[in-house]
Amino acid sequence: MKFCKIFLRRVAVLGVFLASSVQLAAQDTSALTPEPQNTPSSPTASAPPAKTWSADRILEEAQRAEEHAEEQVSLISGLMQTFVAVLGVALIILLGAGLHEWKIVRDKADRVLKEAERVVSEAKEKADLIVKQAGDAARQIQEASEETRKQAESTLTETQGHLARIAEYRVEIEAALQLATGAAEAVGGMKARIAEYRIEIEAALQLAMSAAEAVGGMKKSLVEAWGEIDKTHEGLPALEAEWGPISKPQAFRPEVRAFLEDQDVLLMVADRLKIPADSGKSAESFLWLSKYWRFLQDFPRSLVRVKRALDLDPKIATRGRLQLARTLSQWAASEHESAFRMERLQNALNELEALRKLQGDTAAVLFEIAWALDEMGRFEEAIDYFSKAREKSKSEGENSSEKWSYTYNLACSLAKAGRDQEALRELKALIGQGSEWIQSAAQDTDFEGLRDSEQWGKQFEATLQEARQASGSSG
Repeated sequence: MKFCKIFLRRVAVLGVFLASSVQLAAQDTSALTPEPQNTPSSPTASAPPAKTWSADRILEEAQRAEEHAEEQVSLISGLMQTFVAVLGVALIILLGAGLHEWKIVRDKADRVLKEAERVVSEAKEKADLIVKQAGDAARQIQEASEETRKQAESTLTETQGHLARIAEYRVEIEAALQLATGAAEAVGGMKARIAEYRIEIEAALQLAMSAAEAVGGMKKSLVEAWGEIDKTHEGLPALEAEWGPISKPQAFRPEVRAFLEDQDVLLMVADRLKIPADSGKSAESFLWLSKYWRFLQDFPRSLVRVKRALDLDPKIATRGRLQLARTLSQWAASEHESAFRMERLQNALNELEALRKLQGDTAAVLFEIAWALDEMGRFEEAIDYFSKAREKSKSEGENSSEKWSYTYNLACSLAKAGRDQEALRELKALIGQGSEWIQSAAQDTDFEGLRDSEQWGKQFEATLQEARQASGSSG
């Protein structure tokens, strides 16, 4: 911009110079014009005498003036052309400088605009943030106010409760003071009664000494009764040998039941009182009573007694574990809808597997495994174990009165597995081995499918009829 201003000043000076030149040229031209002369018509004028020019001088001056005028015109024309050119250049330069300045200004304006937009954007973001923070602060203040109000209400409620309780305590304190006053009055009377109680206490001590002597006598009686139990136990029948490896509820004679249950009570009392006794004999008694309660299907009592027998004498582990497994299996079999049925059967299997590791396979152990598997619905495994148990019983030489239970239960598992023809074959093998199984088979639900079968039902009934005839039974 500064350059443009200097250039314009120079152009102005040039214009002034041109104007001055034109004015001088005009003055030179007017110098060639002759001065006017006084005419004779004005006699009164007194003017100096006029110059007189010769024609040649006038012509010479005129030529010179003309040349001078041409030079001045040529000079003015050149100056005018120069002025126009300079003016054009000045305009071009001025325009270029203006465009350059305009571009610079525009760039600056763009930068300023962008900076303004950025500032506005940042200001807007800050304003939004401030508005959001203000909203959050307002909400927090509102929530704090609400919480403060609730706390104030809660504090007021608690204070009111405290005041109410203070009023109650005041009443109670007044009542306590009255009681204390009454108690103080009563203490005087109690002192007199204490002397009376002392006499009564001495009498009670004498009674306690008498009771201690009586307890000693009772303990002596229990020891004697224990001895009687041991002697009586030696004469009792072996229940397993008499009624087989499994049984239904037995009908004991009243006097037998009375004796056995009295024995059970005395045995439990003596065990709880820790009366000295032979642990082996106590274990045998508990084991025998466990069988008794199992035959009556009082399985909880049976379980308690067999576990106590095992605690007292580890030497009976073989018979004790077998008894425990039988109790668990028969308990599960008696409660088909019990939630603990499968758990008891699995516990029975665990005991039997431990027994197998302890003494190996026996007919009784294999039979109880088969029984538990059958109750669990694992019929094919049960069939295998019942067959093994029967074969093992033959090699062990068991009492023939027990052998029918192996075959009978094998037939039950076969029938439940859907192997009706094989079940019939096993039942036919029982013909001539007593009549106990016949009535059971006629009512046993294990043979329900076989009994109702169109193909095998008649043969089943014929087999039972043949067995009745062979045993001489009409039922």
